[in-house]
Amino acid sequence: MTRRAFISYGGWEEHEPRACAEWVAELLQREGFVVELEDTLAPLPENLSLVVPVWSLADAPDEELDALVGAVAGGVGCAAFHGAAATFHRHNAYRRLLGGTFVWHPDEHEFEVQLEAGDSFRVTTEQYYMQVDPANNVVAHTTFPDGTVMPVAWRRREGNGRVFYSALGHAPDVLALEPVRALFLEGALWAASASRSAASRASS
Repeated sequence: MTRRAFISYGGWEEHEPRACAEWVAELLQREGFVVELEDTLAPLPENLSLVVPVWSLADAPDEELDALVGAVAGGVGCAAFHGAAATFHRHNAYRRLLGGTFVWHPDEHEFEVQLEAGDSFRVTTEQYYMQVDPANNVVAHTTFPDGTVMPVAWRRREGNGRVFYSALGHAPDVLALEPVRALFLEGALWAASASRSAASRASS
């Protein structure tokens, strides 16, 4: 079965949306995905396995965001990172889909990311402080100097779809760090498998 990914990018240029989207495209192509890369959310291609919204500090028409949320609920996987939690604030269904909203971050510094599987790594980037859905299945977290434990990455479900989000990915050089790359890739592949599950249910 051919896996198809739609990578959409735009918004705040300081987050280098096109360069980050191209990085994701190359990563997924190496995994055998057929990738479509566009600087718009619509229209969504048909027969998708995965959608990756690479957006920050942007707005979009409700009908485009409704279509994205509906596609995921219907069984298309969604993998997102960093600024995706700091965009489309007026669309509550999108915010619920993602499972978290950016609040603030201190200046870039080195901090530890603890994986729920037991390993950890250190990274120098923005340490996101977020409002998060307690229903998320957290796969990585960090601890702020005041002792606040904050999710860094999580998995969740939306209808028949799967959603993965990682707060890491401020720029392509951060995404390319091996532990950050591995975390995102594992999450993206997990999310993309939702489409196969949905297809199996539809044929049964």
